[in-house]
Amino acid sequence: MGLLLSCSFYYYVFVHYNYNTIKLFKLYINGALICCYIGLIQTVSFLIKFGPGYNFLWIFNKWNILEGGLVGIRVNSIFSEPSQFAIVVSPLIFLSLYNLLTRKFFLLSKVNCFVVLLSLVLSTSSTGYLGFLISGILIAINYKKILDVFVILGLLSFGVVFLYNNVDDFRSRADAYLNIINKDKLTLDDINSSSFVQYNNFHVATTSFLNHPIGGTGMGSYSFAYEKYSLTKDSDFIIKTGFDFNSQDANSLFLRVLTEMGIIGVLFLLILVFKCFVIKENVGSDNISWLLSSSILVIILLYFFRQGNYFLNGFPFFVWLYYYNWVNFKEYKEKLQND
Repeated sequence: MGLLLSCSFYYYVFVHYNYNTIKLFKLYINGALICCYIGLIQTVSFLIKFGPGYNFLWIFNKWNILEGGLVGIRVNSIFSEPSQFAIVVSPLIFLSLYNLLTRKFFLLSKVNCFVVLLSLVLSTSSTGYLGFLISGILIAINYKKILDVFVILGLLSFGVVFLYNNVDDFRSRADAYLNIINKDKLTLDDINSSSFVQYNNFHVATTSFLNHPIGGTGMGSYSFAYEKYSLTKDSDFIIKTGFDFNSQDANSLFLRVLTEMGIIGVLFLLILVFKCFVIKENVGSDNISWLLSSSILVIILLYFFRQGNYFLNGFPFFVWLYYYNWVNFKEYKEKLQND
């Protein structure tokens, strides 16, 4: 019911705006920029010890600060955690990187590009850093410079080493992943809660998929699969309680779809991503549909990796935006050919 209502609501938003994807994307940019500026205000307030400027508990009763990161606080702006902030503003990563590399500054000024990238770096969110990687690869694909992908991967490797050596939160998560993979018996000292939750949900999804590969177990049934296949339910597993985060949504849209809809659902996701992707073409230099397509694809892919709720943070809006951007581009090309 929630998915139906959310998809219907955003569909009628597109109807109201006559499917004007550029106008709707600009509206989204305005909101995302506000979140990024709040993130920078949060950082500055923390550095000058101005409590109300970085601790928003006086506004959001479920909100809290997260210490650590590069300056002592991890930016999460108006969101509950840095990863949520990074996911919601991630389309601007691609746009900012492209603008700074080409110095053309479509839809974002130079100052705003730096604000976006700086706020995301200060979040020290691995999800946000993954957004940087995806954006770099998409830029290389659009310009058909596959060699650049390897350069980007090299830079990413350097960045990972830097973060591992300088950011305690990042190092603890990396060590926790290695412990989970390499140890049969785990203690609380061996793991990071976030790392274990991701690994556990991966185990649940893949085990369920192997038992129900074609159509999955049905939409909304992930919690039942979790109860059946979670490592915490294994009698031989030492950790029993306190790690049931995301037992409803798998913390990954791909894993949730894999569990609830099987091969049919995964094929739908792949068709959506590849069929509706608008790559840069030498048609109409003023057409920026490919910029919108790659920007939106960043958030869709991050949802696949790190967000399992079908409609949290307005996700159906981005899916409709991705689809109708492709539809509008097709109509644009047909009009050029007819003229």
